[in-house]
Amino acid sequence: MPAGEFLLSVCNSFGIFALIALLYGYVLRFVERPPLRSVATGVLFGVGGCLALANTLQVAPGLFTDVRAVILVLAPFFGGVPGAVIAAAMTVTMRLLAGGDGAYAGAASIVAVTLIGLLFARFARPDDGPTSPRSLLALGLSANIPLLCFLVVPIDEAAAIFLNVVIPLTLANTLGVMILGPVMLQAWQTHDRNTRLVVEAGTDPLTGLANRREFDRRVAALLDEARTAARPLSVILFDIDNFKRVNDTLGHATGDTILVWVAEVVRLHLRADDLAARFGGEEIMLALPGTDDHAALMIAERIRSAVERHGALMELQYERITISAGVATARGGDTRFARIFDQADEALYEAKRRGRNRVQAFDVASTPRVSRLRRGTMAVGA
Repeated sequence: MPAGEFLLSVCNSFGIFALIALLYGYVLRFVERPPLRSVATGVLFGVGGCLALANTLQVAPGLFTDVRAVILVLAPFFGGVPGAVIAAAMTVTMRLLAGGDGAYAGAASIVAVTLIGLLFARFARPDDGPTSPRSLLALGLSANIPLLCFLVVPIDEAAAIFLNVVIPLTLANTLGVMILGPVMLQAWQTHDRNTRLVVEAGTDPLTGLANRREFDRRVAALLDEARTAARPLSVILFDIDNFKRVNDTLGHATGDTILVWVAEVVRLHLRADDLAARFGGEEIMLALPGTDDHAALMIAERIRSAVERHGALMELQYERITISAGVATARGGDTRFARIFDQADEALYEAKRRGRNRVQAFDVASTPRVSRLRRGTMAVGA
């Protein structure tokens, strides 16, 4: 195996792997759903494995060598099990199509490398991939174990060819893992850190529900969808009854505990497309796409009833925890949030006026109070 040709092949493959690492960053950025991201990563790594095969060197008739192991052993860390399987399947197909006496041994080595990567991803560093130089070195060296397949290839002087190939290929594979692994990991960690920052910026730190800013952003899209598709959109505004008295009597720490508990009860009743946010001090707002006023009333009543039934579990020597709720539904073409909020707020006020611990729908015939939005006590975009 000419040293110059082997070095050129390795350099070409490493250049391809660098491009794969760059594209992986775009996959993280633009493919949000984890299952689809795993599939996209698997396809990307599979392309990398196939391109590595395209830069292969023939060391004997039908026997090829390349650094495909670098991309395949790292696939499980960044694409999970589905991504690793997809990458291996694509590379195995490419190797079998190339043919030759070593086709089946080459396919077996691809499967073996992938299994090694899966074992490392499962038992070595399952959370964030290989990070230390020692773990990268161990992974890189382990990726060369399947080179033993050379010894079972039915060709003359297989042992001599193995000795001439295994040392430079082992060095290349190990070096490739130690270079490409940290690059890929940095891309993943950067994306993960940015994602956490975005989530934290849109999350109420006490209840874990969306905060007002995130609610405003997401409800605008729901309103546009309701307007375009002529679908109903209902909102429910919950308020914990006598919350100020609880804070004044038992302290703010107890009040926070109650608020977190009520938020969890609300969360347990959410559907996949529903949006819940901490809207004010003790207020929780729900936006329910595709939900008419009757269904929204039923949802609000289920939540109110659950809080009433289990409120005594708070073990307070005070009174049972209850909530009141106002329900409003977008009607016709008027889906301005300011209008829907006014209606839900008016219904909530009426529920409290009638004795609390109840659900009240907005009465279109009623005369609304001055809106909290228009009074400027809350800042919500129309």
